[in-house]
Amino acid sequence: MKSNVSPRLAILGGLMLAVTAFAVERTSEDIDRAKICAAVVAGPIEVGPVEPNEASIKAIKCPEWFRDAKFGIWSHWGPGCISGVDQNYAREMYRVGSWAYKYHVEHFGDPTKVGYKDILKYWTAANWDPDALMKKYKAAGARYFVSMGRHHDGVDCYDSQYTPWNSVKVGPHKDVGGLWQQAAIKEGLRFGFSFHPHDFYYWEGQNQNQPKLVFDTSDPKYWSLYVPPRGTPGAEAEFKDGVYARIKDAVDKYHPDLLYFDGGIPDPNERGYKLMAHFYNSNVKRNGGTNEAVLCLKSDQGGVKDLERGEMKTITENPWQTDTSESGWFYLDEPAAADELYTFHRSSTTMLHMLIDIVSKNGNLLMNIPQRADGTIDEHCENLLAEFATWMKINREAIFETRPWVIYGEGPSQLPRSNLNDLKSPLTSKDFRFTTRGHTLYAIMCGWPAGGQAVIRSLGKDSKCSAAEIKELRLLGCQQKLKWTRTGGELQIKLPPQKPGDGAYVFKITF
Repeated sequence: MKSNVSPRLAILGGLMLAVTAFAVERTSEDIDRAKICAAVVAGPIEVGPVEPNEASIKAIKCPEWFRDAKFGIWSHWGPGCISGVDQNYAREMYRVGSWAYKYHVEHFGDPTKVGYKDILKYWTAANWDPDALMKKYKAAGARYFVSMGRHHDGVDCYDSQYTPWNSVKVGPHKDVGGLWQQAAIKEGLRFGFSFHPHDFYYWEGQNQNQPKLVFDTSDPKYWSLYVPPRGTPGAEAEFKDGVYARIKDAVDKYHPDLLYFDGGIPDPNERGYKLMAHFYNSNVKRNGGTNEAVLCLKSDQGGVKDLERGEMKTITENPWQTDTSESGWFYLDEPAAADELYTFHRSSTTMLHMLIDIVSKNGNLLMNIPQRADGTIDEHCENLLAEFATWMKINREAIFETRPWVIYGEGPSQLPRSNLNDLKSPLTSKDFRFTTRGHTLYAIMCGWPAGGQAVIRSLGKDSKCSAAEIKELRLLGCQQKLKWTRTGGELQIKLPPQKPGDGAYVFKITF
């Protein structure tokens, strides 16, 4: 099948006029690269069952491996971690008076003389050990791993052939995405890329009321990173062509199992649906006619619905994903960081309860572990991963390959009402979440009651959830036989004197 998106000769022609207008100032490499990216967009896509249109993209079902996986680790890692003071440093450092601007002046120099391009060298990855980290992520329970492909700063974190601003040519001088992928494959994890290509970061750099300073973002020699100024003829088409070509390059080179977009499909009608059809069809071809590809979107354009720092409030028919972080998106050096949301670390118990709550509602958790510029993680993340690993050794069967029950849970704790409604603190011993596997129900208790008795009201004999007789009931990690009583209104379980672990406790109930 050839793409039914015809070559965009008019747009390509407009782009050619635009780059010709800057021929005196722009480098010949930039001009040639713009032409090449436009040609990639006009070129064919992989033959397969998926058409480059909304209906065909929406018809793709989520593969079972993702529904079974439940938990992934995200490396939201790139040059945005260099400063340790702001999540959007590449934009904020050009805003006079901002926290990032003041930090930049103090530590790197005046942004009119030392721009973002000049500090990329400080993203060194000097102590980064992807194999060792991946072993810890797998031990913590991760079934898939997502590497940053490109953040809003325009730097590709892999060996990208359509931009010189990639991790092989700047910063670490390593194929970061490729090395992450190799480590993931060694540990048997699925691999994905995240892309954040919707924003023209540097167009938003200067405040409306700030002095009109001249930054390197205005220098045509660096527009391959900063993009041409707003209003430049052909600039928007050039940017979108670059997004398409660079992501297609990543798909063709690394064959990711998962693509995550920080938003919807970029430029869907002109380029995006074509790119997504290529992603799916390439995967189907590699897997003998079966689709194993997952597309995570913060829109309703198809794929798996993703909620940034948010959760569904009940069970959904289709699988979904929460993407969140144990603290900031990029690594934040807390003594130096601006006082912003999620500068603080969340406890391993909070993150574990979030995973349990999400899984009970038919969702997956993609948890970011921030890294320093040298590639290392801090002590809090080391401890969090170790505590997850300890819990998983006892209780993993209540998470992986499970499906929701008739209700997701019971208890007093409710999610916050705001849009950023993922858990900020742990649940309680009165909060239970349920998952199932065949005839087995897992009732996960999110705390240890002081009175030595667990009470589950959803499992009373008169409950609408289940009137079936209980055949067996035991506590994972505990060899002692439990005593329990089931009345019309509740199931009462006498707990052993010693709790098996920390954080949450799983009753395995067979009907």
